[in-house]
Amino acid sequence: MSPRSPRVLVYAGKFVPSYLTLELFLRSRRITFQPVSDMNLADFRYCASHAVFVFPSGQYFGEDVDDALGGAAGVARLKEAIRGGMNYLGICAGAYAATGRSFPPVDISLGLSPARHRWPGEMGAGAQFLSVRIVPELAAPAGLCDDPQPVWYQNGPVFSGVAGDLQPLATFAPTRTERAQTRDGFLFRKRLSGAPAIVQSHYGKGRVVLCSPHLELGDLGIRDYHALLRQWIAAHGLAEVDYDPLSTGTASYRQFMKELGGPWLQPVRQSSNWRVLSALINDLL
Repeated sequence: MSPRSPRVLVYAGKFVPSYLTLELFLRSRRITFQPVSDMNLADFRYCASHAVFVFPSGQYFGEDVDDALGGAAGVARLKEAIRGGMNYLGICAGAYAATGRSFPPVDISLGLSPARHRWPGEMGAGAQFLSVRIVPELAAPAGLCDDPQPVWYQNGPVFSGVAGDLQPLATFAPTRTERAQTRDGFLFRKRLSGAPAIVQSHYGKGRVVLCSPHLELGDLGIRDYHALLRQWIAAHGLAEVDYDPLSTGTASYRQFMKELGGPWLQPVRQSSNWRVLSALINDLL
């Protein structure tokens, strides 16, 4: 990865305690990227090589968000860069943040998208696999048919409909079994089925893609993903404490990225969800 020519900027501030899964994806796909912190963004200099700003999944339960994304000045500079042509991809927390009415713990409300969501995610369905139907324009470059695709959902936004130039790229299509597994079957029958799961719109010259489910996890849920990481840790003679988290810069982290997760994460690297995420990002680059 050449730090002089990053194609992707990854927000790594207070709302994102770890972007390990996304980094694994970017490195596996040989996509150059640069992490940026809240401090970086206060006076960050955007350039033509910065094609996509990714706000990954995350959480934050603190109270002071005044310096998030570089504070008011950093937010203004980010929005100016997107308005000028840089694209934005928000995943779960990043999708909430881009709307005009986000909620704690990601209370930013960037107003990049006309998307509206029905309720705060933490009051929604919890965490489980849910099927989505991907539009042919996105399924085809991912090498998929338009049959429903299982994705991992963990309290991401459930968009309430289409407004402005908002275009759905995938819609929730939960099976009867999936609806039965949710906290509230009525909520899912009435509110989730057919609701947009991935949407696209424009902010000035920039494109804004908001993704409610966690495509970066591949075809795994968070528990299965963590189980594979623990296998990698055990195989390398590391203590369990070395996992939480595999901190950036440590020897275990460097080895993990060198091996791209090793053979245990091979199914993730070949998963249909990673192919969809590849199609999304490649289209934004």
